[in-house]
Order: sequence, then C-alpha cells, then structure tokens
Amino acid sequence: MKPTRMAVARQPAAQRVDFCALLDACADSVAIHDAATKSILWANRAATDAYGYSLEELLVLDYSEIAPADRSRTREAANGQIDQALFKDHHTFEWCIRRKSGEEIPIEATATYVPWGTVRAIMVQFRDITDRKRTELRLRRHELRFREFMQDLAEGVCIVSVDGRIEYLSPSADRLLGYAKDSILGTSFHQLLDARTQRQILARFARRTPDVRSMRYRVRHADGSWRWHEATYRYVKFEEDLSGFLMHFRDITANVAAEKAAREKEKMLEYLARHNAMGEMAAAIAHELSQPLAAAQNYIEGGARRIPHDMAHRDELMWGLGHARLQIDRASEIIRSVREYALKHEFTREVIDLSDVLNEVRYFIELRARQMSVRVAWSISELPLMVRCERVLIGQVIINLAFNAIDAMAEVPAARRLLRIASSPDGDHVLVRVEDRGRGLPIGREQKMFDGFFSTKKAGNGIGLSLCQNIVSKHGGTIWAEQAKQVGAVFLVKLPLKQD
Repeated sequence: MKPTRMAVARQPAAQRVDFCALLDACADSVAIHDAATKSILWANRAATDAYGYSLEELLVLDYSEIAPADRSRTREAANGQIDQALFKDHHTFEWCIRRKSGEEIPIEATATYVPWGTVRAIMVQFRDITDRKRTELRLRRHELRFREFMQDLAEGVCIVSVDGRIEYLSPSADRLLGYAKDSILGTSFHQLLDARTQRQILARFARRTPDVRSMRYRVRHADGSWRWHEATYRYVKFEEDLSGFLMHFRDITANVAAEKAAREKEKMLEYLARHNAMGEMAAAIAHELSQPLAAAQNYIEGGARRIPHDMAHRDELMWGLGHARLQIDRASEIIRSVREYALKHEFTREVIDLSDVLNEVRYFIELRARQMSVRVAWSISELPLMVRCERVLIGQVIINLAFNAIDAMAEVPAARRLLRIASSPDGDHVLVRVEDRGRGLPIGREQKMFDGFFSTKKAGNGIGLSLCQNIVSKHGGTIWAEQAKQVGAVFLVKLPLKQD
C-alpha cells in the first residue's frame, strides 16, 4: 500500500530527510508553516530561490519583511488564507510575495494540512505566475479596448446562426436596433424583418459562403418604426458552439429617404422643364395658331354671308367651309402634339434611332426659329443611331439647347443668324452638335454654365442647362460646351450607342 501523508510524517528522522530531499528536487516552491504561528519551519530550494533568501534567513524572517506593498495583503489576510487548509482538504489562492531584492511577484499557492513530526503544519506549494498575470492583463486590456471600439462604432456587428437566431450583438448593434441585448439574444432575426426581406435573406443565407457579400433590408426598430440597413455578411465558424453569418450593418434610413426625395425632385424638375419649354414656345405657337384660326374665321364668315342671299353659290360655300375645317384640324394637330409633349408623366426607356427624336423636335425648333428670323441647317446622320433612352427627355435636351442658341443670336444681325444641328456616330457613341453664331461663351466659365441657376439671359432662371446635364448623365452620356471656331458657341451631347 502507498504510505499516507500521516504515515510519512511519523517516519523516522532519516526517512524525513529523504522526503525533504525529494521536495528539494521539486520544481514548485514548497514551504512548511507552523499551523499555529504561521512561521516557516522549512522550505525547499525552489522556495528559497523564489524569495531570494537562504533557508537559515528565511526561518527567522518576520512576515513584514516578505509582505507586498499592497495594504490589503496584511498578515491577518495571509494567515486567513493558510488557515483555510485546516477546514478542507486543500485551499488554492493567489497572493503576492516580496523578494529580498524588493521585487514583488504574484504567486498561485495551494495550502494543505500535514503533520510535521510532533507539530501541526501546513504545507504551502506555490509558483510564480508573473507571465500568466501579464497575459491576463493584456487580454483584459484588449477586451476593454475591443468593447470601447465596438461601443463607438457607427456600424453594428452581429452573428446570426444558420437557423436565424441572433448569437451575438455588439454594443453598437444594440444602439442601432434599440433593443436591450438580453431581450434579443437567442431570438429570431427573421422576425424583425418585413416579409419581402425575410424571403431575400433566407435565400441568401441558404449558401454558407466565406465570401463577403452585401445587401439592403428593412428591419423593425424597438420603437416600432421600420429602418433601412445596409450590411455586408459572410459565413464564419469560430468554434463548435459559435458559427453563423457575421454581419456588419449600418442604418441608411436617412440615405434611402434622401434618394427617394431626389428621385421625386428629379421627376418634378423634368416635368417642370417641359412646362418651362412650353412657356418659351407659347408666343411662337400662338402666332402659328393665329393664321389657321383667322383663315377659318374668314371662310366661315364668308359662308355665313352667302347663305341667306344666294344659294346658287353652294359649291363655293362648301369649298370655303371645307377649308375652314382643314385649318381648324391643323390648329388642333398643333395643340394635340404640344399637349402630348407637355403632359406625359411616365417615361419608358426604349431602343430608338436618335434621328427619330431629332425629327420629332424639328417642328418646335423651326417654329421658334422663324419667329426670331433664324435659319436652321440640319445634318442628320443617314446611318441609324440606335440608343436606349427616354425619347421625351432627350428631345427636351435638344429643344433646350436649340432654343438657347436661337436666343443667343437675338442681338446679332439677321444675316448672321444661323443654327446648325447635326448628328453623327462617334466610335461607340453618338454625337449631337448644336452650333450658333451668337456672342459665344463667357471666357473661363464654359463648364459653369451647367451649374444650377447660371444664366446669361436677362430673364433666364438658369435651370435649363443644369436639367440637360442631369438628363444626359442619367442616360450614361456627357454634355459640354465649346467656343465655335469662328464665332458663336457649340454645345455637344454624347450618348452611348446600343450594342447588339
């Protein structure tokens, strides 16, 4: 049978010497304390090395000479820790000792009651845990910093398991969602989403890919409101009990609202732009309508005078009334085309020949040009120039540029008033040129003309060119202005050709 601690302690002195020699070879420090006085009765070599004293010096030391500077580690506290071994098999605790050099080292100690000859003794085994303490301190610092960083992040971080449970939430995620962490951990993430987003995320989470992907979704905030989030996510597996989709998300509700407002504003500006063009065409259209309506009035009045006096001229009467009807039909056609252009709200992109758009706006441009005594030279490409566009908006751009060019020549001699409009292929783009022979562009401010509310007209509001740039950019094109080679200005619009 293996001898017990009691049996070893009661062995003859020679055998106890062998036991001390065995403890001397032990790597852990061992010190035997008197259970009553707590004074050191014996210590092995590792213990004397740890303290920095010889065994003879150690046996006569007072506690104050090896006590740490920490005031909480008093003699009474140390005795209390050692006494714990009298009430249970052994007691493990952390402490701190002061070496002969004055250096303090943290230790982990285990106190065990043992008989030592005729004395009740407590054996304390201890080891230096300086490295462990340093590691723990670094970990605590890292954890504290990590928590602070996560707290102040603009993004929320969470882990959602494959079956949709919320496994982890950062403090910033708590703030973005508004829920208390304890109330939401372990609950279903999908229950916070609207029906459409649920279907979207279920489909995305069906693939456990480590690749980073992005998405937008709507989530219900703790206050009951719906918020828009933009997130990146990927599948991760940290440990056996922690795996799922790691999500970094941020609240973009304000951005989505701003995007929606911008779209509405853009739509309204485009609608107002057409009405603005209608205002500029009003005088020319009124003049154009006055001729057929006046002619129709003359025919009708002439016919009315003939009816009661002479029915013999029935053929002449019917001829006059027929021409009156034709003139009225002409006026109605003018009004109908203008109304269709001005009142169309919805736009549909379609693949069309840009030459068709130029032919559609040709009537309005020439109508305005005649009023201003401006000649118009057209050079429309014979090759098809297929582009994907909203024909009304692109037509508006060409009308705006042409009307501006006509107005720019209002103060130059009539013989010089010439407007050139041309279209041609330009690589994988189509180029439209609108050139006038007016006063030219403001030096150094060519591109500023496309800024909002910039105008060289006395009564201009400055939104025409800005809207043109907005429309062209939305179609993936560019618009710019140049000085003409001799006199005047050139405005150019480049749009991408539709590739088969």
